[in-house]
Amino acid sequence: MARATISGLEALKAELRKFPDAVQARAVATGVRKAAGKLRTAVRRAAYAKVAKGYKRKNRLRYALRSAVGKRVQFKGKAWVALKAAPGEKRTRHYYKTLEVGRKAYTSKRRGAVAGSPPMKPFFAKTIRANSAATMRILITETQKAIAYEAGKAFARSKGRR
Repeated sequence: MARATISGLEALKAELRKFPDAVQARAVATGVRKAAGKLRTAVRRAAYAKVAKGYKRKNRLRYALRSAVGKRVQFKGKAWVALKAAPGEKRTRHYYKTLEVGRKAYTSKRRGAVAGSPPMKPFFAKTIRANSAATMRILITETQKAIAYEAGKAFARSKGRR
């Protein structure tokens, strides 16, 4: 899949190091969550761009494209935008993968040899590449805002009640 790189990350890391670990974790989680939400919206819009004529839009692919932010220690500061189980469904609809990468040829006992297919409508990697710069700007600005907010909260807590 596609990956994004962050410019201005070193300055943000230097700013984060000035604060305690708890403040850092909350600020980074906020910034990553907002950036992932923006990227998720862009991918959802691209999934339905130029829909074939006569297609009834049911939004199943839109609901299946979801984002998540890591909560475990090893996944702190990471986010995923991917196909996941849509609300009310037990499993992920894996056949949407054929839109992006196509299908391999296979042999069936009933039907014999079945030909593969090329990618039907690749949109995911192209959309991530096109929106990576804007997403990274959002990540940096929202993390800086969250640092200021969390630092203010920590300062207020340190003052105690009067």
